[in-house]
Amino acid sequence: MPPDIVTPASAQAEKPVAERKPRMLVYTLAYVAGGALLGFAYHKLVGCRTGACPITANPYISTIYGALVGLLAGGGLGR
Repeated sequence: MPPDIVTPASAQAEKPVAERKPRMLVYTLAYVAGGALLGFAYHKLVGCRTGACPITANPYISTIYGALVGLLAGGGLGR
């Protein structure tokens, strides 16, 4: 008689993808919002007084770069 195939408890308890999608979207949006906030804070706290720095001289660009870094730190969209 062949032995029974035992699956790990983590594989049995895993939720379907449809149930995990909203949670993953919320986490990704939280990382993007946090990155944007940190990018704007970097502009305000460090900034560039002369205007010669292409990223930190403009608050919009530093916020967008921060959001992009947050997106990448959160795992991106490839989940």
